[in-house]
Amino acid sequence: MTPPNGLRPKLFCKTVTNTRYIPSERQIAHETHGKIMSTSTKTPHLLGVFLFATTLFLFSAPEAAAADVYRGQWNNRKFNTKGSLVATLTKGQGDQWTGVFTGIALGKNFRYTTNFTEKKQGNRTMLIGNSNVDGDSYKWAAYLTGTTLSGSYRASNGNNGNFSGRKN
Repeated sequence: MTPPNGLRPKLFCKTVTNTRYIPSERQIAHETHGKIMSTSTKTPHLLGVFLFATTLFLFSAPEAAAADVYRGQWNNRKFNTKGSLVATLTKGQGDQWTGVFTGIALGKNFRYTTNFTEKKQGNRTMLIGNSNVDGDSYKWAAYLTGTTLSGSYRASNGNNGNFSGRKN
């Protein structure tokens, strides 16, 4: 029997269930094996690249320079004060050096870091640098001769003086 408007009724079927789709252990094992196999074929290549890069870095990296430690004294001509000083100098790349100065001034510990540029003068090495200490600009100059360090400093606030030490 055909409806009066000539359209046929559509059938609609819906299945209701309380179960969820859970893949079987065999399906999980198969999918996991496929992922592992696709990853493991790439692993030897990546591992080789990593080992090569690590080896290249280790053999091409410059050796860390050993620091030279000089123990001595400093004085400040502006305040006519003196104190102990430990200067740790490390040669960097090319003509660059780093100096770390520690000691006691006016009853307080201090620690200053300065970058130096090296200039050879015969058998001595001259180190020239600038730094900022407690907001003031400092100019440094030092000589290394054998096991002796001798230097001077001048600051924008009027501090000036010299320092010296012997290599340990």
